[in-house]
Amino acid sequence: MSIDSILSIYQIAIDTLHSNDVSFPDSIYLNIDNKGTNNYYPEIFNLLSAFLGGTLVLLGHFILEHFSRKNKKQLELLNTLGVIVTTNGNLKNNFRELAMFKTHAAYWEYFSKIADNSKDKEERYIYHLKSQHEYRTIEREIGVLIATFRAHIIRIEILLNDKILTDEIKNNIESISFKKAITYSIEMPYDEVRNNKVETDESNLRQDYYSKLNDFDKVIDLIQNKIVRKGNFL
Repeated sequence: MSIDSILSIYQIAIDTLHSNDVSFPDSIYLNIDNKGTNNYYPEIFNLLSAFLGGTLVLLGHFILEHFSRKNKKQLELLNTLGVIVTTNGNLKNNFRELAMFKTHAAYWEYFSKIADNSKDKEERYIYHLKSQHEYRTIEREIGVLIATFRAHIIRIEILLNDKILTDEIKNNIESISFKKAITYSIEMPYDEVRNNKVETDESNLRQDYYSKLNDFDKVIDLIQNKIVRKGNFL
């Protein structure tokens, strides 16, 4: 029942009172006639019933509306937080692949330089270019993911009516950068590069990139703490 319908109940009750010219004597509730029977005033009781019923319906409507808004907000907070956590996971996957392709690009460039003939040199350099293309594509994807992360944080801030990001974390996220992979000199022995350096350097580069997730993890913790502290979960 809408609020307009509820309010109409009051108007009908008031119109009934006026149309019947009901007065309020001292014996409003009960009058004993000569035969000892009880004569009630039905208009008065209808009026009171209408007011009471309308009040209860209106109160129930407001209660249901309150919990409906609260549940809707909780659902939106959970969905938005879910997107943020998923985006953070996608960032980690992209950081791992970025380290891999940057290291591979450095390796294939080195491997092409030590080739014995022009055919091997060209084929190996093509692999270098492919790895280079892959990591540049991933860098663009990371930019999109960071923008998505920021957009959903803003949504959380609007829902909570509270600031989430500190200036320091915001600056760290917006100015994120990735160091280059280590390059290999042609004087370095191939076995050392292939069997030792590449794997170690890729692992070190990956851990360096993973460290940049610390600020993203802090943001997720801040959001969770603010949601709980503000009592937005049942």
